[in-house]
Amino acid sequence: EAMACGVPCVANDCPTGPRELSCDGTLAVLVTNSNPIAFAQALAKLTNDDDRMTRMADMAAEHVRDRYSTAAIAATWDG
Repeated sequence: EAMACGVPCVANDCPTGPRELSCDGTLAVLVTNSNPIAFAQALAKLTNDDDRMTRMADMAAEHVRDRYSTAAIAATWDG
């Protein structure tokens, strides 16, 4: 939801979900699962890079809206 709203994200690379949603870390920063230090460092690094945050947020919002919109999901069921 945050990605669809254009919020740059940092996520734990847990077994299911974040890697796929982030296109292998292209659209969100992925950190080792259950590593709060790495998570905090990734947040700090991302928030200090305005250009990266803007690029990532824009690309992520477009991708998530296109791939996971109601119309896109309905098309897979109709198909």
